[in-house]
Amino acid sequence: MFRALLGAAVHGGMLAGLIWPMQATGQDFAVPSGWKKTNITLTHAQRLNYSENAARELRANINDNTGYPKDAPLYGLRTISNMLIVLASQDWRSGDVSSRSTVMNTLDLYENNSTALDGRGQNLDTCVFGLAEIAAYDAYGKNESRLEIAKRNFDIVYTDFITTSDAQNGVYTRALSTTCGSNLGGLLFFNHGTTNTDVFAVGIGAWIALAARLYEITGNGTYLDAAEQSIQFMASTHMIDTSNTSALITDVVNASTCAFGTATPPGTANPDDVGFLLEGLSILANVTNGTSGDGFAQMLYELVPAIVTYQPASWDNTTTGILTKDTDPQAPYCSKGIYIRGLLEARLRNPSNDTLVSLIDEYLAIQFNAVITTAYNPGDVYSKSWYQVNEDDTTYNTVAQVDALDVLNAATAISPASTDTAPPNGHSSIGTIIGATVGGTAAVAILAIVVFIHMRRRRRAREMPLRDDRIDTSEKLPAAREGAYLTEPFLLSAPDTVERATLHPEKNGLRQRAALLNHYSDPGADSPHSPSRASPDHAAHLISEGSHPAPAVEESHALSDMERRLESRLFANLMHSFTIRGETESDPPEYGQ
Repeated sequence: MFRALLGAAVHGGMLAGLIWPMQATGQDFAVPSGWKKTNITLTHAQRLNYSENAARELRANINDNTGYPKDAPLYGLRTISNMLIVLASQDWRSGDVSSRSTVMNTLDLYENNSTALDGRGQNLDTCVFGLAEIAAYDAYGKNESRLEIAKRNFDIVYTDFITTSDAQNGVYTRALSTTCGSNLGGLLFFNHGTTNTDVFAVGIGAWIALAARLYEITGNGTYLDAAEQSIQFMASTHMIDTSNTSALITDVVNASTCAFGTATPPGTANPDDVGFLLEGLSILANVTNGTSGDGFAQMLYELVPAIVTYQPASWDNTTTGILTKDTDPQAPYCSKGIYIRGLLEARLRNPSNDTLVSLIDEYLAIQFNAVITTAYNPGDVYSKSWYQVNEDDTTYNTVAQVDALDVLNAATAISPASTDTAPPNGHSSIGTIIGATVGGTAAVAILAIVVFIHMRRRRRAREMPLRDDRIDTSEKLPAAREGAYLTEPFLLSAPDTVERATLHPEKNGLRQRAALLNHYSDPGADSPHSPSRASPDHAAHLISEGSHPAPAVEESHALSDMERRLESRLFANLMHSFTIRGETESDPPEYGQ
């Protein structure tokens, strides 16, 4: 069925025939009866504590001079880039910036290539570092230089990409004798700058995710065309086949024959082979609404229930739902966490599909409960195995730590934020209920104070004796004084280093994600004298200094002036508190709306 959704020809970079109903009949999002521990009993703050501690341990095991993990400097570059993604994501979702310096330092080393981080031997590495640049771009203030590096990485990899048009004309980016014909449209060679013709699912998946994120941010159709064509390739070659329960995903395909190699028969795959694809599909389902969006959503509706119940011998899922597929110890790289990250993206971008959300939430809960019980070791260190305790697997391992942190981040992201245990910097939950409640309370309080002061003024005006100094009460305030009243409530506006809302282009518009009050460049943001957290005395001082001199007036005017100032300050303080504690995001838009 998945392949049928992509069976139409590609025209002008857009996949024709991808407009499908948002919900197909007969889809099964039922939770398997054998799954265990499908609920998380911990609060939002408790989950956040797990992720923060795991991130702290991960940071402590990174060599600041090289950017490589301390435990194994020969880790693949994809491990380092995924390490940066998970750290930046933890900051972004928690409203913290604890990992900022580590992420920025390593990306600087990567961009300068002073420690051979920018190897470019594998297109996978280049794509995932591009995703790391975008993760830092999202988490730390929308730095355009990060986005430019991600675009550069796309351009580098594009030289090893075969477009649909080139495939139809037999034009390839390297020497290739093939019988695949037009089926090669969307192919991406795994290795860069060589004659090697290997094609791996994880490489194409990371390419799709990078292209999708760049399209979401920039709206440039080149990125959309590339992602769509590569999805077409994966379906036409059966690298992804939801109709085959024993070979849902296959790791590698031969570009000469479009067949699977003998060393990697159908079904031979790792979780990362599908994780990046899930991430890219989820993004495209949002941003291409009205064109291909419904088709991409339909693919997800088939792929998600198939993958979370996938149980071939090569995947090794247990009937309890715990993901047991680990990477080869001889080739350590992140895999399970990428898969969890992709599922989380699908879940967060389709919040009102209750059955799909329930299925993913329960699957994520199983992994979270396994990680904090079976994989947890003293010192916030995590083992690679999530389903059985291994006494020989208790020492620190970067791959295990990154994979576990992806799970901890996901559990935090799907939890309802607790009003009495809110994380630092006023992080808001994904849903709108908490925000609406806090926002409504603040609005009512502001209104009550304004009405109270207004009534006091009217009462005092009635009690005040009439004066015969022939003051024209219809005359406007002097410009300077009027300006002082208008600007005073905003003297304590947050500095530019505080980003109140993270916006993403979505559906030809903007989608507001969780507003994270991150002090991106101010390590002393928590200081009581920082601009965004000024003390009352400091606030009064700023207001006093910022006001224009006012002409001398009678006592009644002075009282009125004082009340206006009090009203302005109360309003400013309440609005500041409202912004810090109650700002939330709207739910992500639906795939088919």
